[in-house]
Parts: sequence; structure tokens; C-alpha cells
Amino acid sequence: MIRLLEILLHTGTKLAGWRTQQIHEAVLQTYHLSPKLRPHQLRYDLRKLKAHGLLQRDGKRYAYRLTEKGNQVALLFVLFHKRLCDL
Repeated sequence: MIRLLEILLHTGTKLAGWRTQQIHEAVLQTYHLSPKLRPHQLRYDLRKLKAHGLLQRDGKRYAYRLTEKGNQVALLFVLFHKRLCDL
């Protein structure tokens, strides 16, 4: 989840939003993960973020972007995680 939030933060806000496939590719490339991370696992995390009001869909398309609350929460978690783990 931290990696997902960091990807959504660091790559800026895309005007058209992020499609699930784009997020999946960005996570795999950025963190050099094997393709074992399946898109359905990512969709589960996206649904959870959307349910908590941190992510919103772009109209009727399956493209997502962080809400204002999502930006604040993502910054909090990412910065806390970096400070705690990158001693």
C-alpha cells in the first residue's frame, strides 16, 4: 500500500487520471518487482483507497486520482515510513 501511495504521489497528478495498468507498470518498474504482483491485487488496494475517500474515479472511466484528503494521508504515511525505515 505504501508503494502504491508513493507512486501516486511522486509521479504527479495526471490530468486524465491513472488507469490500473499504468499504475501496475509504474509499481513494477519503480521498485523492480517481479511480475508476481498481479493487477487484481492492485485493484483490491485501489478499491480500499476509494472506499476510504482517498481515491476518486475520473468520471465513468476506470482512471483514478488522489483526492485532497488522499494527498494528505499519502504524504503522511510515505514520509513517516521513509523516516522510520530509512534511518
